[in-house]
Amino acid sequence: MKPLFGNELVRELRKRAEKVKNRLWICVPYLGKTDAVMKILGKTWLENEAVQVKLLTDVSDMKAINTVMLKTFHERGDVKTLPGIHAKIYILDDIALITSANLTETAFSKRYEIGIFLEDANEIGVIFQEWWSNAEKLNSVDTAEIYKPVKERDETTIINLPNIWELPKSPGKIAKKRSEYTKYDRILIDFDDFAEKYRQIQRIWETEPLYWEIDGFLNFLFHQDITPSKDYYEKAPRVLSEEQQLKEIQKWSKKYKNWNDRQEHDDIEWRRNNARTVQRLLSKEKIETIQRTEIENILSCLNSMKSYAINKTKVINNNSVENIREAFKHLIYGTGTIASRIATCEKSIKSFGKSSTNELIGCFFSDKYPLVNRNSISGLRFFGYQSKM
Repeated sequence: MKPLFGNELVRELRKRAEKVKNRLWICVPYLGKTDAVMKILGKTWLENEAVQVKLLTDVSDMKAINTVMLKTFHERGDVKTLPGIHAKIYILDDIALITSANLTETAFSKRYEIGIFLEDANEIGVIFQEWWSNAEKLNSVDTAEIYKPVKERDETTIINLPNIWELPKSPGKIAKKRSEYTKYDRILIDFDDFAEKYRQIQRIWETEPLYWEIDGFLNFLFHQDITPSKDYYEKAPRVLSEEQQLKEIQKWSKKYKNWNDRQEHDDIEWRRNNARTVQRLLSKEKIETIQRTEIENILSCLNSMKSYAINKTKVINNNSVENIREAFKHLIYGTGTIASRIATCEKSIKSFGKSSTNELIGCFFSDKYPLVNRNSISGLRFFGYQSKM
């Protein structure tokens, strides 16, 4: 428990951060420029999709925050805001750093900061979790702010402080593959937040997976009534306060229920049938022997293949049965995170795009993952989420 300061403090943090495997939880009121943060933390937490990333900060005054770095954290993990937060905590797997230093170049190179590493982070983790439970997710107004193009800035100070310590060297370029993981992780966070808000308003099919109903609702917004969400796949997301967002979800949920009540068959039926078909044909007992006709049946269960029927023909004609079977096996039963398996499957099968891969995993794991496609992403953006595919 030796107190560290100056060069020793930042070098020890960087050394430990580069070895992080499971979690990086940070509590700081200020974030610095991207280059400085990379020098302080390295890039392992960005490139290793297995690392759970949480940032607890205070966005009450966006002018005081480097929104470029805030956006990076938002897209890589989960960010919450807790007004009045002033503690500086870095939890790296089972180790915790308690320090006076913000995650900024100013703190680690221009100020006299001090910190101590605790080899057992349990007690600090409990405190972090308590604060995290009291904090709020970034709302639509907050996220719209961090997606504005701005110049990066470090921690602001009236005094022009000289450099007294050296930051570690830059870890180099970030691997491009990380974006394949972080986008899906970000989508899951947004889906879960939206699904919980919808669930508190209504359930039409209480015995069926919530994600099926969410898919029906978002599909309704894209195709029915006045198709309010249709343009939002390309269009900038709406900017809504938390109160406005809830009112909009309530308004359109009611319209969806009224529309569904008028249908001869429940909107859920074909989702149920499609999911059962996918689950049966890709079960452990069946997947090893699936043939071309059965692959065609699986593809017919996906919205993306119905919307662009030519892609179904391309998948069948441009890929061998063995190649498709192995890609599906890795997607459903392989190792690694679900996001990395989705990325691998998409690359392994020609003409089998993002929507198809995401839908397939949603069909098979109906209780666990949403059906992510153009329609659902457009719906989230209509309600103010920054989700992208």
